[in-house]
Order: sequence, then C-alpha cells, then structure tokens
Amino acid sequence: MKKLSKTLFNQLNSYMNKKARPLESAIFNYYFNDSSGDDILDSLEEFQNSDGGFGRGIEPDFKLIQSSPMATSIGLKYLSMLDNSNRGQNMIARAVEYLETTFDSNRNGWYSVPSNVNEYPHAPWWEFRNDINMTVIDYSWGNPTAELIGYLYKYKEYLNNLDIYSLISYAIANLNERTEFNSEHEIFCYIR
Repeated sequence: MKKLSKTLFNQLNSYMNKKARPLESAIFNYYFNDSSGDDILDSLEEFQNSDGGFGRGIEPDFKLIQSSPMATSIGLKYLSMLDNSNRGQNMIARAVEYLETTFDSNRNGWYSVPSNVNEYPHAPWWEFRNDINMTVIDYSWGNPTAELIGYLYKYKEYLNNLDIYSLISYAIANLNERTEFNSEHEIFCYIR
C-alpha cells in the first residue's frame, strides 16, 4: 500500500489550514491532527440558520443563504460524526425540526432547494426551473430524501410529526422498483 510521505503530508496540512474554508480545515484537523471536533461544530454553527436548517453556502455549488434540504443533508452528514456531544445533539434536534417543517407530503420527501436559489450564485444543475417547478436534481427522488430519511431514523427521538417507518418503507419500495439510476448521487444518498 502506498503511503503519504511526511513532507507531502506537511504540505497538505499547511494548505488545508491556510487555504481551505474553516469547515474543511476543521474536518481535516479532526481526522489528521487529533482535533476535538469543537472547531467543526463552531464552523457548522455558521451555516445553521435560525429555522434549524442549513444554508449559507455549506454546499459550495450553491450560495443560497436560506436553509434547504440539500444543505441540511450536508450539515447532518458532518454532525453525525460528532453526535456524542450535547452541542451536536442540539444542532441535530434543530435540523430535524426544520426537516419536519419543510416535508412535502405530495412528494413524500423533500425537494433539494427552494426556487430562490436562483437569486444566488449556483452551478447550472442547481438552477430552479419554473417549467418543471424544481431543479433537474429533483428528478432523482432519493437525492437528498433517502439520505435525510436515514438521518431521521438515526435521530428519531427528535421526531414529532413524521412517521419514520412509513418513510423508510417508501424509500425501500422506491429503491426496489428501480432498474436504473440517472444519477450516482442518488445511489450515494441511499448508501449514506
């Protein structure tokens, strides 16, 4: 197995601490420099909005300030690494509340981003299209819905309204009915 040389690691370490966003720098330090994880929580607090959801550019491909289910899935991905702390649990509880509030019963899940994503810098695939009333990402039901259902199951003690077992059954049925996926990102959402 190839290993990273100490010199190359030191260069990478320097780069991550000087050039990366504080969030990615904190994650790097957590895994490679024995950081406690408090820096990750500090960074995540900057991305969590008062409604409990995440936004503020946590997903670098769209700079939407307001919360979105997609950005919240990213926040929860990082929080799940630190869910053994009270601070992390409080942030998770707030995110779960946001997800319950924004659940779309007609979709039996969430659309990735709201239409006002178009008011902020974003990659073309995040463009909200009025002709289909969603982004092209939303053709893939499981992105981010399947991943969000997984987090809701893991943190079901914070649920007040959603029936997590019904959502799991729906996600499994959706997965079992598929013969192909148009996006690998949807598969990743089922795996996570």
